[in-house]
Amino acid sequence: TGECYTIGQDLKLRSLPRLYFENQSLYLEKLVEAGMDRTILQRMASIGTSILLQPVNTDAAKATLRGESGTIVCENYLGEEVLSAYANIELIGLHWGIIAEVASGEAYAPVKNFRNILLFISAFFIIFILFFGRSVSRSIARPLLKIKEEITNVAKGELPSLQVARGKDEISAINNAVYGLVNIQEQIANFAENIEKGNFNVTFTPRSEDDKLGY
Repeated sequence: TGECYTIGQDLKLRSLPRLYFENQSLYLEKLVEAGMDRTILQRMASIGTSILLQPVNTDAAKATLRGESGTIVCENYLGEEVLSAYANIELIGLHWGIIAEVASGEAYAPVKNFRNILLFISAFFIIFILFFGRSVSRSIARPLLKIKEEITNVAKGELPSLQVARGKDEISAINNAVYGLVNIQEQIANFAENIEKGNFNVTFTPRSEDDKLGY
């Protein structure tokens, strides 16, 4: 939907716009909506051209006649927002400007689509990380909560059944420490039970030199 046209030093067209070729009546209607002088419109309709008649008082047009070139987002001669690329041209002593324009929505559509794709991918990874983090935290918390429960049972005088964990991680180390605690509690309970029954020949093996119960 883009177009390219030239203007003269009087800021009037020197070439016909694309829409004029495609649909002249629609083109004139859009000029009416843009506030074009009806006298000019009547002359354009009567002679069948907009060259040397239609003014183009846009920022891009004025910049070209100042000898500038560049790209800006501005309103075109129909009052529509466009991405406009402009440059000054010198042709056989004529000081003209050339302007190429495309609707800004269309020009930035690929950028917006790319931005939307990035946002979608970012949202997907954020959700994935949240679920993954939650899963990992549960896998860590579950055995810790189990160990906490067993320690609480030991504090209540109950001796839970534990197995030695063969892993080398911190959770396994904590589990094995609790296993050792339960094991010594079982030995103490058996030792106390034998003493209560009058079996004073039973022995109790100290766990270390600092084991106050064993010495």
